Amino acid sequence: MLDWLPALSTTVDGPLIGMVLLVAVAAAVAELWARLTGGPRVIGYAATGLLFGAFGLSDVSSTLPLPAWTRLIFDLALGVMLFELGGRVRIGWFRHNPWILVQSLAACGAAGAAVYLTLTHFGMAHHSALASAFMAAAGSPAVLLRVIGDAGASGQVTERAVVLTAIGTLVAVVGARLFTGAVMYSQQETDLTAVTSTLYLLGGSVLLAAVLGLVSTRIAARMDGSHENAALMQLAVLALAVLGARAMGLSSLLVPLLAGLMIKQMSPRPWAWPRQFGTAAGMLVVLMFVMTAAAWKPALLAAGAPLALALLAVRWAASTTMLLVFSWPSSATVRQAVATGACMVPMCGTALVIASDMAEVVPPELLPGFVPTAIAAAAIAELVGALLVWGGLRLAHETSH
Repeated sequence: MLDWLPALSTTVDGPLIGMVLLVAVAAAVAELWARLTGGPRVIGYAATGLLFGAFGLSDVSSTLPLPAWTRLIFDLALGVMLFELGGRVRIGWFRHNPWILVQSLAACGAAGAAVYLTLTHFGMAHHSALASAFMAAAGSPAVLLRVIGDAGASGQVTERAVVLTAIGTLVAVVGARLFTGAVMYSQQETDLTAVTSTLYLLGGSVLLAAVLGLVSTRIAARMDGSHENAALMQLAVLALAVLGARAMGLSSLLVPLLAGLMIKQMSPRPWAWPRQFGTAAGMLVVLMFVMTAAAWKPALLAAGAPLALALLAVRWAASTTMLLVFSWPSSATVRQAVATGACMVPMCGTALVIASDMAEVVPPELLPGFVPTAIAAAAIAELVGALLVWGGLRLAHETSH
């Protein structure tokens, strides 16, 4: 995995040794950052990846679609984080305060529209700008949950950020699939394959998520949740579902997120299982953070950074504006709306997977400039976004340390 270890890279275990070493360095940097500043460790992971990418010390791919082994790590790591995210969303909250749902959808829609209009204004092609808009609707469950965990955060802003991230991910995945389906249909004219494949992906993902949710609740009911064997069993079932979704052409993002949502509604007791995944899946999650940041290279940054910065700026401004507009009817203060807006800035692993799925289907000639913009935006948003989430939670006075 590491170009600067040629002796190891020629051995069978070379890539594995490289990944383990990369995680070790990232963990050390993150721990040093946390002790010196008290900030979230995610920043240390992202900083390590940025440094490795800047000095060419990593051979992490800077192209889309993601290579098979990279996509495997992303799918498994995001599966754990999305499963946990879905398990934290209380749909009943929407019945008591429907304006939260309205606020969430308005923030996603405004962010996507602002990104599309801004990028086309700067000369990006129509399809590339539209793909970027759908990608930008997704938040970062991994960054958000890791910062929440490090900060010991709880409260209105924390819960709203979780809900907005879950809804944004759903909107981004479904919207991106509809976009690729429309492009396929326009290229194939009378061929209905694009329509049927979109319906298959969405319907099949819902069904597989329901199976995963049912199996998970049965495991929780029949096994001692405090024992590590129960957590390992649950993690194995989740991994099988995520990998199965990918093998069957379904969404590896929708399945764990929807399963977590279903479990939260079906389980009569608080769903605490996903918190036990940290030790078992922590290495994958850390590796995903580092790889997201390490994917950029100086040449790619030069090509994609200007539009990426514009994308991130208007995305934040548009979503925060909608949060402020709907703050009063959704029973939030101006401080809470601004803090929640800061928590929506991250956009890393989930966005890269969505971008990779679009780049896998849409011909490259129809997406000029999309790949460097997407990778640069994800790398920048991971580092800056983690800092802003931390700042937003502190602004809302919801951190415990």
